[in-house]
Amino acid sequence: MFEVLTFANLVATIKPEIATRGVNIRVKKVTARELKNKTGEIIRKAREGEKFLITVRGKPAAAILPAEYLEKKTGDLRPAEQAWKDIEETLKQSSPEFKTWQEAMAWTRKRA
Repeated sequence: MFEVLTFANLVATIKPEIATRGVNIRVKKVTARELKNKTGEIIRKAREGEKFLITVRGKPAAAILPAEYLEKKTGDLRPAEQAWKDIEETLKQSSPEFKTWQEAMAWTRKRA
């Protein structure tokens, strides 16, 4: 039914060049067809804490994770607008080469 992978195996499947060892996050590999036929079961298991890698024709296509996993990972992120305001406030207190982030971006783009 489901193939269980460690996170390292999952990463190796998706990006072999960045495979890691010793990371112990287990995911279950599920085909798109299995997802279609067992959506309710998979969502219930995700709510209970399981993580799934969805494959299409044997290739990784998507992941299903418990919502609290994402909340833990993104809980301390701020909206970009607030982050830029904080950066601009810090820049006002120093002697930066650029007065705004827009000026810095324009300069960066000219160099590229």
